[in-house]
Amino acid sequence: MTPDRSWMSRRQDCTGHLSEEFKKGVVEFVDFVERNPTVIDSLGRILCPCTK
Repeated sequence: MTPDRSWMSRRQDCTGHLSEEFKKGVVEFVDFVERNPTVIDSLGRILCPCTK
């Protein structure tokens, strides 16, 4: 997963719909989580995978 999270702040396109960039970012995030189960807690919540 790319450390660039700028897609998160560009959720809507000029028509008010979800932007393609945002949708792609969400898909990449979910793919990352599925490949890295250590970011899922015992209750099934997704923890922030970002380096702190």
